[in-house]
Amino acid sequence: MNNQKLSKKWEEKEFKDCLETDSVPSAIKIKKSEFKEKGKFPIIDQGEKQIAGYCDDKSKLYPYGNPVVIFGDHTKRIKYADFSFCVGADGTKVLLPKKDLLNAKFMYYQLKYLPLESGGYSRHYRFLKRKKLIVPPMPIQKQIVSILEQAEKLKEKRNQVNEETNKILKNVFHEIFGGPAKNEKQWPKLKLKDIAKLDMGGTPNKKFIEYFEKGTINWMKSGNIKSDYIINVPNKITKLGLKNSNAKLYKIGDVVIALNGQGKTRGTTGILKVNTTSNQSVASISPDYSKITSEYLHVNLKTRYNELRNITGDGFRSGLNLTILRNLEIVTPPLDLQKKFSLFFDSLMTLKYKQSQSTEEINILFDCLMQKAFKGGFVN
Repeated sequence: MNNQKLSKKWEEKEFKDCLETDSVPSAIKIKKSEFKEKGKFPIIDQGEKQIAGYCDDKSKLYPYGNPVVIFGDHTKRIKYADFSFCVGADGTKVLLPKKDLLNAKFMYYQLKYLPLESGGYSRHYRFLKRKKLIVPPMPIQKQIVSILEQAEKLKEKRNQVNEETNKILKNVFHEIFGGPAKNEKQWPKLKLKDIAKLDMGGTPNKKFIEYFEKGTINWMKSGNIKSDYIINVPNKITKLGLKNSNAKLYKIGDVVIALNGQGKTRGTTGILKVNTTSNQSVASISPDYSKITSEYLHVNLKTRYNELRNITGDGFRSGLNLTILRNLEIVTPPLDLQKKFSLFFDSLMTLKYKQSQSTEEINILFDCLMQKAFKGGFVN
């Protein structure tokens, strides 16, 4: 922290001096294999979800009280808990602040604000322990918490609305067409190769800088498939790179699918709103518009995400390929029905774009409030 920008009433203290304890008895730590889906007591670990599982053993409860801050030693995730809970065994640090010195929720927000080095999947608590924390008078800490809580609730409400919008797409699709796997309305099933042309990308030789430097041709990777409409591709190649590689130019309106990729990437799809090429981790599906629309095809595949992933399993090297996709059966409803759905889809995407702008504005507001909060910007 920059002392020159802090109020005179604010102190700066070593991290360790702000804690009552950061220890957790080894006997109460619960291995992931022992987590239950339901139970009496929630388990908090360093993972993405606030509650990772449940436990029925009261003797496993964290013994030093709450509220506390949880820090993921590997993941750097920061959580707040003001209820009784059990502790996940791997890399979960539980920080109990000195109550007369530091409000736990204030500490939670401050740790989320603090920049922290990345050590990959190694331990990060060693970096956190070197930090200093700002400690305003307790009334000011509570004021700051109140302001940030209101801003955080606004973020949560915006995210809830976004989630509901995402559900609308799936619900309307099922209402019009039924489930893609069940085909309740007995429409024809055609193989993807009979209703679309499929292509796969390639990577120019990275030894030749002229294939990439000052490139103007979009070149996407599987990790770029993050939304229903693909409107931005950050990576570029040159005309020379395109000519001397297996990369192919995909058209606006093509459906792209991630053949492989880290985490949840494999099997994700999107509709191109820009012309682009890709590397070999992405395939394009160019619909025969006399038989199928881009929007229907995209959502059909999107609702079958788990099915697509299960075709090859979840091994590290598992991946989809053109042979699998070409032989994938697609239920093909009447074209006029597909076109009506496409109009609805486009209207919904316009709404989602406006929501994304609102989400971005709210996130910027929250970040500004966080910055001001820990530099004494709006509370004296």
